[in-house]
Amino acid sequence: MAPNREILNFPKCIMVVVGVWRNHLTSNSILRKLYFFYSLCIHIYMVLFISSMFTWVAVGLTGVNNSAEKKDKISLNITYLITIFTIMLKVVLCQTKNIRRIITFVQEEEKKINASEDPEILETHLEQVKFCTNVNVIHFICHLILFVFAVVENIVTRLSIERHNKAYNETLIKPVIYELYYHNVDPVKYETLLLAFDDIGGTFLNTISVSTNIILSCVIFMSSMLKVLQTKFRKMMVQGEDVMSKLKKLAKEHRQLISFVEDLNESIKYLIMIEYTTISLNIALVTLRIIKEKSYLMRIGRLFYCSFLVVYILALGWSSNEIKMQSIAIGDAIYESSWYEHDKPAQKMLLVMMMRSQKPLTMTKGPFDEMTLQSSLMVLKAAYTYVTIMTQKQI
Repeated sequence: MAPNREILNFPKCIMVVVGVWRNHLTSNSILRKLYFFYSLCIHIYMVLFISSMFTWVAVGLTGVNNSAEKKDKISLNITYLITIFTIMLKVVLCQTKNIRRIITFVQEEEKKINASEDPEILETHLEQVKFCTNVNVIHFICHLILFVFAVVENIVTRLSIERHNKAYNETLIKPVIYELYYHNVDPVKYETLLLAFDDIGGTFLNTISVSTNIILSCVIFMSSMLKVLQTKFRKMMVQGEDVMSKLKKLAKEHRQLISFVEDLNESIKYLIMIEYTTISLNIALVTLRIIKEKSYLMRIGRLFYCSFLVVYILALGWSSNEIKMQSIAIGDAIYESSWYEHDKPAQKMLLVMMMRSQKPLTMTKGPFDEMTLQSSLMVLKAAYTYVTIMTQKQI
């Protein structure tokens, strides 16, 4: 069985399932219309779901005599909403013209790489694909474990309340995973319907979260392209071949990669700034939930989710740092080639490309500093600071 060499394969499949894929999917007009209707239904469903959750929190915050349990639920839902806010921003961004164009570029360039007969190029790209797939799979598994544990915990609690209601002839309302606001709806009479609405919404929400990793996949692909370009420079044609034609092609590829990074950075830099802020706060809030959680099952589930947040932010920082380092390494690759065997015009062209590579390609957090592994570690430090402050206030 041939190894998968499509870096967008996993997030693309998830995006198609949750109805947020906007690039070319099929040439069949009927299937395109059916998919559009399916996508529209999911979008409407999620708008209703998130609006209901937000309304429940808003109504809860305006309450004067909220119990300790109610305050705890409000705090938990605020944690959910912080995560949902970032997810929805990424979903909207993935459907914009710029990101769709970048995704198309990635798919087209990847076809060229996979069509190469050079084993070193194929191996270099395959390593990045494996890394990207592993991050996506970890994300999916962590979300799945958290959601499954939450469902199991909810089922156990509901069965316990049901036994209590039968024993004492009471009608205590059974809890749901996500607290939602239903105006003038009897939660006892429509219990099954409301539970289904809650669980389906939660399932789609967790799946959509995984699909937005396509942005990270594009960042990882960029570092892969830079490594591939280095290999091409090291193996430039020598005597007996059209060197200038080859160099012009490589120079064009280099310019395309520079343009790709600049477009990608311009499209996502403000989202990254928001994501860095919300992830540090989210890690802190989830850590507090782990400390306060009475159920060992939910502690494990939230620990998995917190672990993913750490893996994600480190992967993003590492991949962005790789773009910077590999863009500079283009100059080293040119120097390591057989440049001295070419004529003066070819050497001048190589010199120009070496000079261009001395200005590193970078991803930034908004209009501020570069996004590197060090900046990802700062997010974890900020999360630790938030946890320390929050625990001291509670004490």
